[in-house]
Amino acid sequence: MGGKPARDYYLTRRISGLWSSSRVRYLMTITSKRWSVAANIHFFDTGPFVFFYLVYTASRLSTA
Repeated sequence: MGGKPARDYYLTRRISGLWSSSRVRYLMTITSKRWSVAANIHFFDTGPFVFFYLVYTASRLSTA
């Protein structure tokens, strides 16, 4: 157990060092923005259909 905090500290130092480089931060912000936009579009495309399908199956189950 004694070696775990040191390893976590080393990993966080490496990750923060990578994160501090502007190129990685730029790529991360671009990818996160693209992912959020894609997720929003996907949700608005499929959300109503999934909702109606859930309501339909719930009514089928309640009447059965």
